[in-house]
Amino acid sequence: MNDLNAIMFALIGSVMELLPVIFPAWFPRAGGDLASTRGLWLDIMGVVQIGLGAGYIVRAHFVPATLRIFSAIPAGERESLALANPRAVAGR
Repeated sequence: MNDLNAIMFALIGSVMELLPVIFPAWFPRAGGDLASTRGLWLDIMGVVQIGLGAGYIVRAHFVPATLRIFSAIPAGERESLALANPRAVAGR
C-alpha cells in the first residue's frame, strides 16, 4: 500500500458511511428492529476502510516522525522536559 491507496481507502470508506444518510430510499428498512442490512453493512465496511487507510498513514508517517523527534533530544536534556511544579504560582 502507498499513500494514494491509503487516502483512497479512507475516501471510499467515508462515501460508504455517507450513502445511507444521503440516500435513505436505497436502503429499505426491514426486520424486527427496522434496520437496513445494506446500511449496516456499508457502515461497518466504511469503518474498516477508514481504519485501514488511517492506520497506514499513522504507521507510515506519524510514528517515524515521532521517533525522529524523540531521538533528536539528547539523553542528558530529557530531564529538562519535565513539567513545572504545579503548586508554584507566579505573581503571588
